[in-house]
Amino acid sequence: MPRWRPAVSGGWPVAQHAVPFVLIVHAPVLTPPGHEPDFPDHVKLAEAYGCAGRYLVGPADPAELRSAAEWARKEAVSTRRPVLLEVRAV
Repeated sequence: MPRWRPAVSGGWPVAQHAVPFVLIVHAPVLTPPGHEPDFPDHVKLAEAYGCAGRYLVGPADPAELRSAAEWARKEAVSTRRPVLLEVRAV
C-alpha cells in the first residue's frame, strides 16, 4: 500500500492565475547521503511551475524563519505568484 503524501502539488496550478501566497511545508528529516528522498523536492516542484522557493534546515532559529517568511511575503507580492518555504528537520 502506498504511503500517504500531502498533496502539495495540487496548489501550484494557481501560479497561472496570479494569486500571491506563501506556503510553508515541514519536511520530515534530511535524507542520508546516497539514498533517494522518500518525499518530493517541494522547492523544485514550485520552481517547475515558475514560482520561487527556499529551503530552511532546522531546527530553524526563529529569527531565520521570520526573515525567510518576510522574504517569501515580499517575493509573493512582487511576483504575484505563490512562494514556498520548505523547513527540513535534522
